[in-house]
Amino acid sequence: MGYCFITRKTGPRQLNHEYCPTSQHDCCTTNPKSSIFLSINPSTLCSSNSGNNTGFISGQVFINGSPAEAGVIVSLSVSNPSLGILIPTATITNATGHFTAVFIATNGTGTVSIIATLPDCPGTIASIPITITDCSQPTATINNFNAAQNPICTAGTGGNTSNLSGQVFVNGSPAGGVTVQFQVNDNNLGSVNPSSVTTDTAGNFNATFIANSNTGIANITATLPSYGTNATTSITINNCGV
Repeated sequence: MGYCFITRKTGPRQLNHEYCPTSQHDCCTTNPKSSIFLSINPSTLCSSNSGNNTGFISGQVFINGSPAEAGVIVSLSVSNPSLGILIPTATITNATGHFTAVFIATNGTGTVSIIATLPDCPGTIASIPITITDCSQPTATINNFNAAQNPICTAGTGGNTSNLSGQVFVNGSPAGGVTVQFQVNDNNLGSVNPSSVTTDTAGNFNATFIANSNTGIANITATLPSYGTNATTSITINNCGV
């Protein structure tokens, strides 16, 4: 199979013209076309000494939509070398156009990009981001925070309460014993009772929003004071006596 770029084998550098319409350039710029598919697992890594800091990179080179043959050179680089290293920084494809490498986070947190290029065909490039976090610091999320009854009525015109529920996760697992505080953007619209709760062993929590006599949209925020995490849900309040 011929390529638009130079293939390097043992011996002198040679250009395969089988699919090249011109010999003026090392690479055909329009036909055939080369491309790179690139991925990493996992895409979020821990900084050094705080957890898993190794990402496994895999990719595949295509020519005119078909996998490249063995021996295509792939150059790899990282956008911010101070945050990690690549092993290796250059590799070659196997018989199905695939290649692999490893990224190791070595210093600090941030976002970097892994960049793959084909030295023999300038302009063919692919990149993929990696997020590096400090896994020694717990991270918390509030999942599925919502109101069971929505819309509701103003006080005295119909049902004016709605059950609020959600679930707290810390480092990806349900977390019990976590304090959740509630705040309404406009106190004239209603209040949450109780204003603070603690999650059960499965990380679940419940509270009740009680509407006042005013119509509008109440935005209710649930906050985890220990983590600085919050989530918001909205309830529409109508005058049901009209």
